[in-house]
Amino acid sequence: MFSPEMSSPDQTLDITGQDVIHSWWIPSLGGKFDAVPGYVNHTWFKIPGSQVGKVFHGNCSELSFSNDSLAPEGATGTFVEPITKMRIPIPALPALRLPPLSASPASARRTTVLRETANAGPIQTALASAAAATRAPEAVRGQGRVETARYGGVLRARGIVGVRGAGLDYDGYYFVTHVTHSISRGTYNQGFGLSRDGTGTLTPAVIP
Repeated sequence: MFSPEMSSPDQTLDITGQDVIHSWWIPSLGGKFDAVPGYVNHTWFKIPGSQVGKVFHGNCSELSFSNDSLAPEGATGTFVEPITKMRIPIPALPALRLPPLSASPASARRTTVLRETANAGPIQTALASAAAATRAPEAVRGQGRVETARYGGVLRARGIVGVRGAGLDYDGYYFVTHVTHSISRGTYNQGFGLSRDGTGTLTPAVIP
């Protein structure tokens, strides 16, 4: 919680972060600005004359991301053609997660060889390959906390949520993997986890 005492009406701010991306916000004075490690955001606001010297309280919502290039997994297999008895390979197929959420899905750097497809047909082998890729973890994961009342809605697991202000690579839509709740008198906070298959957004605008 940030609560500086403002002694003059005109204020300028240089906002940055030291560890993860934060969202710096004083609701009564204006919009929300991102505190990004290695980058400085600049903003300003004017305090009404009647409120000069007042203590204003802000809100900071934590959000961080990780990108594991070894998380995606491909799967290959072979099936035996029943007439010629030839072993025919099936290449690794992409995951079947819908809807697609990233502009640059991470390619699979791990490959699993399916052992149980020798006596299956081509369709069953292809489905087994796609299912293995779909079960693998997604490359990009995020976690954070949000003050639910100020966010304006309750996050729900297995839904889709939009993220803004995290940079070109991490803006966009994500699956909500899990949600935790912290409720006390006068406050309601949620912790959450996010995931998607790569970086970059598919949409020009994001609605949180």
